[in-house]
Amino acid sequence: MSNAWTVVIPQKDLRLAKSRMELSYAVRRRVVVAMLEDTITAASGVESVERIIVVCDTSHDVEAFSHLGVITHVDQMGGGLNVAVEAGAALAREVHPGCNVAVLPGDLPGLRSIDLSGALDLALRNPRSFVTDASGSGTTLLAATAGHELRAAYGESSSALHALSGAVEIGRGGQLGSLRRDVDNLADLRTVVAAGCGPRTRQAYAELSLRGIPMPSAGVTN
Repeated sequence: MSNAWTVVIPQKDLRLAKSRMELSYAVRRRVVVAMLEDTITAASGVESVERIIVVCDTSHDVEAFSHLGVITHVDQMGGGLNVAVEAGAALAREVHPGCNVAVLPGDLPGLRSIDLSGALDLALRNPRSFVTDASGSGTTLLAATAGHELRAAYGESSSALHALSGAVEIGRGGQLGSLRRDVDNLADLRTVVAAGCGPRTRQAYAELSLRGIPMPSAGVTN
């Protein structure tokens, strides 16, 4: 079996993404795109990642991602996150039949290539595997090796649902730290910036300070 991976990143409509940050659309869009860019840069730095597919909710967002050197795909089904993820996986195996497929969220601006590389190496040992986020309930990586379906179950308590479906949890005990720190709100953003993040997100965060936007206390740090 090849150790090469195709990474699928679903991206919610930029008009709706990260609404819990309670920022204006223009400012929020700047942060969301910066986080996605840093996530893609980290994933691109992994030797075993052969291609990255960004699945968009709408064709209006394709231009925002077209310069990143990724394949963009618009989810015509409009059926939510799990449908978008499966659409990306189907495209991955249409482009490269039998490839290993891994799903990442686009909000991992602190992701280090070495952590993702380690996780993908571990994922090769199981038909399906996942990494739980820092909160302990979400999923920041879902992987399926060649010949196996993702069977995505994102939503509330997705890590428990993926475990129940037979996927194997990898990176326990605080391992793969940067892969576990996704960003849902401004407190999470502050945590990731403090721990170390990509340059685009760091710049977007600095712009928030220049705008005088108050930042809440940092979120989960484990």
